[in-house]
Amino acid sequence: MCGCGNGNCGGCNIPQGPPFNEQSAPYQPSPMPVDGYLDGTPRKPNSAVDKQFYSAGYPVHATRTSGLVKRCEPVLTPQLLISRYLKGIPLAFPNGDSFNSEDMKDQIVLATNEVEIMCKITVNREQFTDKVPFDIALYKSFIYLKTEQNPVLSVESVQIVSSDGYAVFKIPSQWLESSNFSKGIVNVVPILGAYSVATGGGVGAYGGIPYLNVFSQLTFVPGFWQIVYTVGTSKIEGQYPVIINDLIGVTAAINLLSIITNMFLTTSQSLSRDGISQSSSGPGPRMYLPYIEELQKKQAVLVGKIKATFATKFLISNI
Repeated sequence: MCGCGNGNCGGCNIPQGPPFNEQSAPYQPSPMPVDGYLDGTPRKPNSAVDKQFYSAGYPVHATRTSGLVKRCEPVLTPQLLISRYLKGIPLAFPNGDSFNSEDMKDQIVLATNEVEIMCKITVNREQFTDKVPFDIALYKSFIYLKTEQNPVLSVESVQIVSSDGYAVFKIPSQWLESSNFSKGIVNVVPILGAYSVATGGGVGAYGGIPYLNVFSQLTFVPGFWQIVYTVGTSKIEGQYPVIINDLIGVTAAINLLSIITNMFLTTSQSLSRDGISQSSSGPGPRMYLPYIEELQKKQAVLVGKIKATFATKFLISNI
């Protein structure tokens, strides 16, 4: 393992960046990126390696942040989950069982995965490889490429790869437009009007133009482009946007309360002996239903806002 702290980096010998420090009031500009491996610590641009979304992951396109309002925070903990959404609620079952700290952590993990499905985003930092088809209409729209996962934090490569895995052409990272990375959209804006060709002797400039001109006569080629990219909702490893943490907490609270409330099956009880009787009644399975319904309303609002931030609903194509 090299100095970057990543066991799979292949020995880059790049020192790890400093830890993230939450800014404090008064209003301060964000610190400049520092050198470091792409492990969640921002670093200076290096277009020879990849193309990053260099403004903040959230809020999208933010270049300065204020210490008056938190935008990102550490991953939700069981203590914070109880403090925000379950304070005053006994997390116990009628038979005496209860949720412990490990159970709460497991529910947070399950809720995080559920949030990813509901919002169609990837919360944690992960790297993906997509094979995107060639579409003449999208090709003429500055090679409009839509990734399967979003929001995109960086694009490591965009190549034309054959079906047997041979890299035929590679588009230089300098020509990748990052303004729509947050919505999973990659455009190619060739400033010099040239691409690169990957050959046995290295990468040669301008070699891709004849090849691309041939394919520009076609309308559709499946699996034409190969995109290697990194996605996530925050550039800082171990932190989520506050709105994401809020949705995860709401979802976990709904799941926890739904499990508990379904265990209270009895709505009324009575006891009679020697002419003396006593009875009691309760809400039964509806014990936490009003609160669950309120959380579900908030959940729907948060999902809509997150989708509006990290998703797009339109696509230009010849289909």
